[in-house]
Amino acid sequence: MVYKGLYIIDRFLKKTYNSKLKIICVGNVVVGGSGKTPIAIKIAKILIGQGFKVAFLSRGYKGKLDKVLVDDKKHSSKDVGDEPLLLCKIAPVVISKNRGEGAKIAEENGFEYLIMDDGFQNFTLKKDISILVFDGSYGVGNKKLLPAGPLREDLDKALLRADFAIVSGKDKVGIKDLLKNKIEILKGEIIPDYQVLENLKNKKVIGFAGIGRPLKFYDTLKQNGIEVVDFISFPDHHDYNEKDMDFIFKKAYPYGASVVTTTKDYVKIPLSYKENISFLPIEFSFFDDTKLLKAISK
Repeated sequence: MVYKGLYIIDRFLKKTYNSKLKIICVGNVVVGGSGKTPIAIKIAKILIGQGFKVAFLSRGYKGKLDKVLVDDKKHSSKDVGDEPLLLCKIAPVVISKNRGEGAKIAEENGFEYLIMDDGFQNFTLKKDISILVFDGSYGVGNKKLLPAGPLREDLDKALLRADFAIVSGKDKVGIKDLLKNKIEILKGEIIPDYQVLENLKNKKVIGFAGIGRPLKFYDTLKQNGIEVVDFISFPDHHDYNEKDMDFIFKKAYPYGASVVTTTKDYVKIPLSYKENISFLPIEFSFFDDTKLLKAISK
């Protein structure tokens, strides 16, 4: 009920800003990880490759700063959140709890495209293109609304506001059949960095992750032939401290194991531990980039 109340406030009571920038929202309808950030990054790379000036817009979840441009040389995850520190390696990132105010900052800095990483249920900024991302291995869970299920809002109503959907990874739960005839579907998959995986082969490994679905990271390691002797899951957006790191390395020591995590987790690790931890970069790959270009050029 609390979530529904906040949704109604955002939807009907807050003022919507209409920006002169082209606004692309990469969102979802379920709580937890669906792979939005790698897709937002891929879209940005494609647009930058076309010569456009692109920025990201994020609320900076769990960060203490607001209405700022991210500077990874002086900002930490405690300042701006974890995902913005990843995004800013690709393009500038505006942090703003109110997305409309964030768009104004982007306008002042001369950008042409603004990509919202999340924010499908936020109505403070008018979107030109709204994208819904679905994890092919999870779909929409039991199809029930919070708190009985994972849905942030009614699926059919959400689809009416979306321009197209992206299904990430192999469809193991019939999500494409559920969406068929309701919305255009683009497909793609997450590709892990080959060289990092090669370097981890023939080693014992302890993995850890604090993402929406941490076991997806475990599965990626196992499916690529990595000997994972232990795996530690943390809550999504977990802020790591020295106690966490000592716990992980104590687990690794008896095995002589290497320690590996995700890029999203790595940016939050205390600096003194980073040189002894590997991270696995990933990239989203569309099966057909031309379909994406056509969809975002409408």
